[in-house]
Amino acid sequence: MNDSPFIHLFNVADEYFLYDVNKNNILQIDFLLFKYFVNKNSKEMDKSIYSSIERLKKRGYLSCNKIEKIEHPMSKIIQSYLTSKLQSICLQVTQDCNLRCEYCVYSGNYLNRSHDKKIMSLETAQNAIDFLIQNSSESDRVCIGFYGGEPLLNFDVIKDTVLYALEKYPGKNYYFTLTTNGTVFNENYLSFLEEHKFSITISIDGDQKIHDMNRKFKDSDKGSFYTIMKNIERIKESYPNLAKRMMFSVVLSVSSDFMGCNEFFTNTNILKETELSVSTVSNRYKDGEHNVQKENNIISQRYELFKCILILIGKLDESCCSKMVKNYYYKLREHYKQFYITENGVKPISHPSGPCIPGAFRLFVNVDGNFFPCEKVSEISSVSKIGDLKNGFHYQNINTILNIGKLGDDMCKECWAYRYCKVCVASVDNLTNLSIEKKKDCCKRIKKEVEMMMKEYCFVSKYNAIEEGN
Repeated sequence: MNDSPFIHLFNVADEYFLYDVNKNNILQIDFLLFKYFVNKNSKEMDKSIYSSIERLKKRGYLSCNKIEKIEHPMSKIIQSYLTSKLQSICLQVTQDCNLRCEYCVYSGNYLNRSHDKKIMSLETAQNAIDFLIQNSSESDRVCIGFYGGEPLLNFDVIKDTVLYALEKYPGKNYYFTLTTNGTVFNENYLSFLEEHKFSITISIDGDQKIHDMNRKFKDSDKGSFYTIMKNIERIKESYPNLAKRMMFSVVLSVSSDFMGCNEFFTNTNILKETELSVSTVSNRYKDGEHNVQKENNIISQRYELFKCILILIGKLDESCCSKMVKNYYYKLREHYKQFYITENGVKPISHPSGPCIPGAFRLFVNVDGNFFPCEKVSEISSVSKIGDLKNGFHYQNINTILNIGKLGDDMCKECWAYRYCKVCVASVDNLTNLSIEKKKDCCKRIKKEVEMMMKEYCFVSKYNAIEEGN
């Protein structure tokens, strides 16, 4: 049995740190102790090192306890959970779209289905609502989302589905969401969305040059920028309540200009007060070469992220935070707070933190009534399909996804970063099985990200910039 302490070592400049996995605490240590642990507990130990180790052990640090068995704590109750606590359903009301975006996961460049004319029938949508209500008795509030393709191409089904839910199950507390490319709004659609308090997410990638590079109308070289901007102006002017619940989805492609996007969303009046969700083009299920960001975009983004650190230590005002990274800034604060939570040790039966509870938080129902954990997985994957409206949930697939840590479980048992893992089925899905090679690649990347987060935390903590519990 390995009796080495379950720790991770790193340094920030000339300061040295120890992350104790059992306690979930980061401690600053001196160089001699750091060197001792780096050398794998060398037999040479002077009195100062011995005294330091004994003091740490008395405080409960340096335990060698590790995970003995990988098993998600929800495994034994997943069936009862999913039959009573569904929180959200996302209906793919059409697979058709009036745009042909270069980077779209349905563009043919990914191991996924492509755009086609298929739409969800009202009967399928109503059955999905029935399924949601029947399996959400313990959820105070449920979300019904609409997705595509471009969902407004099947507006009648959206409208009738909302009215069906409200009329058949009037006692339920609903909120409705819509993800749209923003090009097909009309007064009828907008009035309905405002009346029923929809939250809407509109895709816009930056100014006209940046946006139109990728987001063109079907069978045309015409970009969609001006159409979207006119619709946003219309919403702002005539539908103020809907405007308050509007946000924008920004995709940074290999052709994007990060600083150009930043300037656009900062200085365009009708966009200033609206929240952004910023992501890069997905490499999941990519068929062929991966998307690689341009070096100047990476440098610009890192500069804005560095400013977030300066804000946290009080060197810059929060108003200096770029809209493009504001969500990252808020996530940083939340991540850092995790290190204030002292744990009582590694549980012998445990699981890395990566997977969600498949289907519970965002059950994705495609036009055919098939279930997937979310819209990010491939619809042609047999691994990621977790059921259908006719037969209900497929618990064997759900448990496989939930217990993704069992794939190469020895890696997870020994992993110092398991509490901060982000590996999910979309990261390791080979369409017919889960790939251990993909998981290994994910693990390397995630460990680097977690260590960077720890380094940032140590730097920020020197300035007492994060107050416990705030």
